[in-house]
Amino acid sequence: MSKSIFEDVTISWAGKEYTVKANEVMGLIRRIEDHISWNDLISKQAKISRLSDAWAEVLSYVGVGITPEEVYELLFDGATMDQIWNSVNTLMIIMVPPKHLQKKTEASKPARVKRAKKKQAR
Repeated sequence: MSKSIFEDVTISWAGKEYTVKANEVMGLIRRIEDHISWNDLISKQAKISRLSDAWAEVLSYVGVGITPEEVYELLFDGATMDQIWNSVNTLMIIMVPPKHLQKKTEASKPARVKRAKKKQAR
């Protein structure tokens, strides 16, 4: 068996943590994409109903019994737009291989510039 390009993913829900093993992450991604596409997520054009379907699928995958309707209601139950977009970002983080997430993080760091000290005029 070859080594997975993914790492274990931990999903926190209702005070409990659930782990998707690295070799099962690709299966989870397929199930997410049955409901919402990568393009929908990155374009921020994700329909709330599709987002609810995707999260219900993720939670079902880890053993939480919840319906898309329940997720949909929870998205509006005191959630701010930031929290909803955080749920979009979390789906994207699940879907991107960790190696590529690290590259994006490194690329987004500001470049450091060393400047030569000016010589003082005498």
